[in-house]
Order: sequence, then structure tokens, then C-alpha cells
Amino acid sequence: MEEIPEAIADIAKRTGTTEDEARLLYCLEHTGEAFDALPNVTTGERIQFAVHHQALVNMMAARVVGRDHPEAWGRSEPRAGAGLEPLEPNT
Repeated sequence: MEEIPEAIADIAKRTGTTEDEARLLYCLEHTGEAFDALPNVTTGERIQFAVHHQALVNMMAARVVGRDHPEAWGRSEPRAGAGLEPLEPNT
């Protein structure tokens, strides 16, 4: 598969992803097309592929949202007293 830099740049611009994340989304799109072209794919296989494919796309979306809103999506340091201090080993 040949990458098209303009397409990757467009994905990054439209989705707010980094260039590397956009490249991954570009590859996922082509992976879906390649899967659809396989012969003798069952309905169950199509469903299973779609579920896992969408999970990977969602992971990229979560990265963007977490980066844009770290305080709301668990990407920032917890505030002092939030009860998330490291546990001390029992001695």
C-alpha cells in the first residue's frame, strides 16, 4: 500500500490527530477495504472485523479528546487529596 501524504495531512487536519495517528487511520481505512475484498468472508467474520476495526478508530479518537481535554478524560495529574496516591507496601 502506497501512502499518500496529502490524504494523511487531510485526515490530520479534519480529525485533530497527529501525523502518526492520521497515518494509522489511513492504514485502517485501507485495511477495511482490503478485508472487504477477501473472498468467502462470512457475516460473522464481517461483524467481528467491524467491531475490532471500530475499536481501533475509537482509540485514536480517545487520544485526541484526551489530549484536548486532559482534565476531563483522566490524562492530567490527579489533584492532591483525590484519593489516588500511590499505595505504600505493607511492612
